[in-house]
Amino acid sequence: MAEMILGRNLAGTFTGTFKGVFPKLILTFRKLNQAEMHLLAPYLDSPFQTTSYYDDNKGEQITINTYSGDWSNRSKRMGVAEGVKCSFIATAKRS
Repeated sequence: MAEMILGRNLAGTFTGTFKGVFPKLILTFRKLNQAEMHLLAPYLDSPFQTTSYYDDNKGEQITINTYSGDWSNRSKRMGVAEGVKCSFIATAKRS
């Protein structure tokens, strides 16, 4: 996820100030039962997390501070969640 401050340009060319690349991890979970959701929900609802992932560009495990985006939990029947999806977005740009 890249953040830019964009300016208006009527000539049709792009203008803007590049702020940096902020890693965004999107996770999709398998069907989760109620007990599993109770374990996961506090992490998704907390304002900030420390998240580790493998960075293919650097070829190593990276640990970053993140905040969580919206997450959704679809249920076709009581007690079983399907399609749990969430995102973790870095609080600082990638170095």
